[in-house]
Amino acid sequence: MNIKKFVEFDEKIYNKSFSIFSIISISYFIGYLLVLIIFGKSSYITIHDILDSVIVWYTPLKNSHSFFSLNPLFPIDQIMNGIPRGCMITGFNIHSILYRIFSPFIAYVINDLLMHIIAFLGMYLLLKKHTLNGKDNIILLGTSIAFATLPFYNIFGISIAGIPLLVYAFLNILKGNNHIRDYIIIFFYPLYSFFFFIGPFVIMILIILLAYFWIKNKKINKNALIVFFVFLLLFLLTEINIFNLFIFKHFNMNREEMNPIYFSYNFKTTTKIFLKIFLHGHYHAATMNYYLAIIILPIFLFFSFFKKIKSKELPILLGTILFISLIYAVRKYEPIAKIRSNVFLLRAFQWDRLYFLLPVFWYLFLALFLIELKKFKGSRIFIVLILLFQIVF
Repeated sequence: MNIKKFVEFDEKIYNKSFSIFSIISISYFIGYLLVLIIFGKSSYITIHDILDSVIVWYTPLKNSHSFFSLNPLFPIDQIMNGIPRGCMITGFNIHSILYRIFSPFIAYVINDLLMHIIAFLGMYLLLKKHTLNGKDNIILLGTSIAFATLPFYNIFGISIAGIPLLVYAFLNILKGNNHIRDYIIIFFYPLYSFFFFIGPFVIMILIILLAYFWIKNKKINKNALIVFFVFLLLFLLTEINIFNLFIFKHFNMNREEMNPIYFSYNFKTTTKIFLKIFLHGHYHAATMNYYLAIIILPIFLFFSFFKKIKSKELPILLGTILFISLIYAVRKYEPIAKIRSNVFLLRAFQWDRLYFLLPVFWYLFLALFLIELKKFKGSRIFIVLILLFQIVF
């Protein structure tokens, strides 16, 4: 088969493969969602930070009748001889309310389903309207399902899974194409995520978007600005108890007392951590991108070197991913740890949790890269194989 015939074959197969690709990928997604339902309480559920803590905490909160208490000092007698209510997970959150209403396993399953469905819808809508603009349905569907089948940590609600949907809705408002559903989406997000895991970084993204459109249009979008402040207020209100503790100093947080020097690393270990977070993500925010990185990054760098890729967004996304990986790695690097030990905010606040944004950035990078790769003749079957591999593995 000569090159011309292969290119024709490649395009013919690609154009006819959407139906088959859709059946395979959607069937896999549905099967992924049904695992917990099929296996029930025999399912495998992560122990760390889930079975050993957060899920367990809801029981004493219900039993002490302090689930929605606004008194941050209310003692929860079943934990540490009366830990203050403000130190426990907030009750003003959809994730928490699910555990208030249902048994732990049922609440876990409902939350898991909601996370993955919202992740799919959010990435699909963001790519379709604001990124790919309907350029390729296979890449659109494949990237959305690959993102939606990431092993999101159940305790975070839609902190990570809901970011694409939030950005989609906020971009609609910034572009003046807003609908009532966009306001619902934006105000829903802080009620189903957790400020101290993701809040500061999501707020940072919205501020960057506000500033970009302000500079681009030479005027501030007042509607978007109002929406942003309401969004911020909702986020703060959901965590009112812990803010009360923190601001009025009723209680010293454990992270205030932790000395970063005791957990510091040398340069060699810091380098290993950088590579690990870049190639694997964090277990709290898994990216499942190891094979993705070793397959597509060399191709991207090769074509970029010869100026065959014109996309301005791809270098920005890759640079952001590298920066976040570096921030995570150097936080515990010994010279940085010494500085942090003397600065309260650097010691108490986990700014390395920027890694919560890595899954979104990696899958935006994947979609945009594949759109660029599609411009090269004979690459389309390869694109389908990459997407199927990323979905399944």
